[in-house]
Amino acid sequence: MLSIGNPNVPTVKLYGVEKTPSNLDGAEIEAEKVAQLFESQPLIYNDATKEAVLSRLPSADLVHFACHGSWQYKALLLAPSTEKVSNEFTEEHVLLTAGEYICLH
Repeated sequence: MLSIGNPNVPTVKLYGVEKTPSNLDGAEIEAEKVAQLFESQPLIYNDATKEAVLSRLPSADLVHFACHGSWQYKALLLAPSTEKVSNEFTEEHVLLTAGEYICLH
């Protein structure tokens, strides 16, 4: 079981447009409670990176997302990797697209 909640998404340029996602009050608590039901550890805040989610998705039998999503981009917004040196983030750093998810299965 993989539960993701309230990723820290900084100001990001999504296809040339700068966006600053708001905090989702209670989303981390939701993710923690769902994970607790399945005796797993949630990915919240800075731990809910695109890389961490992508690495755990193939082995997850159930996934719960409590985060921002975009119908326009067909994607979920996740925290960028903490290994990134620059402070400028784009869609490749924070968007988990439907296509990326489908390619995993």
